[in-house]
This record gives sequence, C-alpha cells and structure tokens, in this order.
Amino acid sequence: MDKLRRISLLILRIDLAAAAIVVLALLIASMTPWGIAEFAPQQQRAGQVALLVHAAALFLLAIAFVVVRRAAHLPARLPQLLLALSLLVSLVSCDLLVAIGFPPWEPELYNFMYHPVRGWTNVPGSRSLESGIPVVMDAMGMRTDEESPTTQRAGDGPSILFVGDSLSQGWHVRYRDAFGVQAVEILKKRYPGRDLVPLLGATAGYDTAQEAHWLEDIGLKLKPRVVVLQFCLNDVFASFNPDKLWEQRFANGWIHPGPPLCWSGIGRAIYTWKHLARTSTGLLAEGARVEWFGVSELLKRQESSRVRDAWDRTMKSLDRIESTCRKAGIPLLLIVFPVADQILDANASALSQARLKAWASQHGVPFVDVLPEYLRRYPDRKESHRMFCKDLTHPTVEGHRVAGELLALELEQMPVVRSILGR
Repeated sequence: MDKLRRISLLILRIDLAAAAIVVLALLIASMTPWGIAEFAPQQQRAGQVALLVHAAALFLLAIAFVVVRRAAHLPARLPQLLLALSLLVSLVSCDLLVAIGFPPWEPELYNFMYHPVRGWTNVPGSRSLESGIPVVMDAMGMRTDEESPTTQRAGDGPSILFVGDSLSQGWHVRYRDAFGVQAVEILKKRYPGRDLVPLLGATAGYDTAQEAHWLEDIGLKLKPRVVVLQFCLNDVFASFNPDKLWEQRFANGWIHPGPPLCWSGIGRAIYTWKHLARTSTGLLAEGARVEWFGVSELLKRQESSRVRDAWDRTMKSLDRIESTCRKAGIPLLLIVFPVADQILDANASALSQARLKAWASQHGVPFVDVLPEYLRRYPDRKESHRMFCKDLTHPTVEGHRVAGELLALELEQMPVVRSILGR
C-alpha cells in the first residue's frame, strides 16, 4: 500500500510540475517585448490545450490518489498500471509543452507559390489568416479589401500602385489600416468626389530586385498613375549573399509548410530539426545565417565592404525601378521605413536613409522618411518604439497611420495627383 501511494504521489507531482512549467512559460512569454499577443493563433491554441489537458489530468489523478489512499484491497496489477500511466502522462505532457513552440501547421496561413524568377509570389485568389487577421488576394495576387474583395484591372480609374514587401502589404494589420490605403483615404476625404484607387502590389519577403521584376511583369499592366516604392533596411539583406538569392530551398518553407503532423508536437519538432539540417548545416548554422542577414551590420557608423557591396547591388535595383517608371511615364515616389533599432538606439546609424535620400534627389524622386516623424511625435525613444513598432521591421497600426499621413502630404504635391484631385 505504501509503495502504491508513493507511485501515485510521484505521478501527481509529475503532472503538477508539468502544469507549473506550462503556466510559467506562458507568463514569461507574456512579459517579453513581443508579448503573448504576438504568438501565432495556433501557438495560443496549443498553450490553451496544454493548460486544459493538464488541469483535467490533475483532477483525475487527484481522484485516483484519494481512491488508492482509501482502498482496503487493490488489484495485484495496479502498480504496473500506475507505472504505465505515469509514462503515458509524462509523454503527453512533454508533447503538449513542445507543441507550444512547434504548433500544428495551418495550410491556410501560407498563400505563396513558386515563381521561376522571383522565387515565390502570392497565390491569386487566396484567403489566409495572419495572427487572426484575414488576408485576401485578388485574381492578380494583390491584397484586396477582405470586406469587399475586388480585382483591379487596367483602366479601372486613377490608381496609386504601392510596390514593396510585407510592410506595403499590411502584414498583421487589416487592409484598411495599411499605410497606402490610409494615404489614399486621407486624400479622398480632403477632396470628396475624386476617384483614387490604392493597389497593394506587394509580396512579403521581397527585396528591390524582386520588386523590380514584379513591376515589369505585372505592375505596369495595371496602368497606375503613380508608383510608390516602399523601402525597409531588410531589402538590403539578400544582397549580402547574392549567389543564394531566392533559392528554392529557402523559399520552400513558405511554399510547402510541411506534413500535417497535427497529432504530435514532438513529431513536428523532429521534422523542423531535420528540415533545417537539410536546408543548411543545422540549427546553429541557421541561427548564424539569420544573424548574417540581420540589421546590426547595416546600423554601424563605419560601413564594411560587404555592406557597401550590398548597397551597390540594391542601388542597381532601385535604378532599374526608376528607369522602368520613367520609360512608362509614371511618376515614382520613395518612402522609407526605419527598423526598430534605429528608434531605440540614438547611436544607430542613419546612413541608409541618407543614402536613399541622396539617390532620390539625384533622380528627382519625391522622398518620404518616416523615422524623423516617429521621433518627433514621441521624443522618448522607448515610447516611440512602443507606439510604432510591432517587431523589428513591421509598424503597428499607429505606425501605418503616421506613415499614411506623411505620404498623403507628399502625394498631394505631385502634379499628377493634383490634376486627379482637381487642384
């Protein structure tokens, strides 16, 4: 009887410890700079399932413990059953904990498909969820209003085409909150009755070379009146290793998210480790590659030769976009977003913005730098970061709103927009 009680108590302690780990992990995550709200929806669900299952297990095991304690006669095989149950409970507990870090894949979250030149592109007509926010692509693979999806065609009216990456697409914000849509809405409110259409011709993860090809391949067919090119410092990252641009093995993680191992967090973790081992040389090398593509080197006041070479390649892509627009007779505007470190760190270099401003001035391209306005509105850098930065590169809804206001002011000064607005 004492042995059985000890075994039962051990099982109960194992599950109590597992439940405490789950609660502690979720509490720690909620206090990180990203916050628990930044967990993907499937991660939040995995955490909730873990808590519910552990609570149910605790309840049942507590009842079992009381029964074992009070029973006068117990079956001979009960110790073996309790040991087997303890192993099963431990395995399930471990799997639930791992599942928070490796939640089930949801195919609807992935709306990319392979492209032979750009590596990947948006799936036309796809519907997906990003942190619980619906994202709808039209028949041309451009994000459209989820509440009233439409397909833009050439000649549908005066349009402003926004070319860029996930920032222009409105990553993790609703369509109406994207800075391009907000800028156009501001102009339409100032000049009622004037028709102006925003076209979000952006794809998450693109750099300027991919954007240049998309503009030539698809963007010009829309016959926009103005092209707004959005730039973020991560546009320079890929140029650090130009021989590895858009390799299918890197894009493959987006295009094919993996097998539906929804039954096991451990199974998904093993698959991820093996997948990383195939695509590079293991987790450490993968982490080094991410750091290699990081912003830290770009923000140093003394530029390395690698950064200068990367900028040379990026500038060639910018020249290509400017040349494409000029030959098509379409005015170009450049808007530049900061990365979070440029807001938080007063010593972070602003050479990137200065370089882009000089390029815009040389080519007669209107230029909008969002960083000074962020800091003007909130001089305290930590407060400015909290208000405007969702993560390293993506703005919050408020960040989009401020950028949209700046952009509307600049667009209003462009002759072609003034003629559309009847000024």
